[in-house]
Amino acid sequence: MRAKGIAYDTGFVRNGEISRERFDLDVVKRELAISRDDLHCNAVQIIGGDPERLERAAGWAAELGLEVWLSPYPLDLSIGEILELSVPAVKSVLFRARTELRTRLANYLKS
Repeated sequence: MRAKGIAYDTGFVRNGEISRERFDLDVVKRELAISRDDLHCNAVQIIGGDPERLERAAGWAAELGLEVWLSPYPLDLSIGEILELSVPAVKSVLFRARTELRTRLANYLKS
């Protein structure tokens, strides 16, 4: 088995209302760290309907070294709205991954 993962719900959006009213980044960080440290997960599926929440949760998961499976949940959205939901989070995760790889390569070359 390549990965041991868990799903993380950032909140589903339907009819302008979100299922997870509070989204405290400190709580998100703590919950993702618990997934990694206590549940021994090395991957997380980030699910939700708010692009900013997806981006923040995915970014923090990546910083924790978790493999991120980004799963925008596009209830009742058009194709254009689905792209608006997905693209910012994907860009953020890719940027963080690129930065992490550069850091690791620089540290490797120094040693």
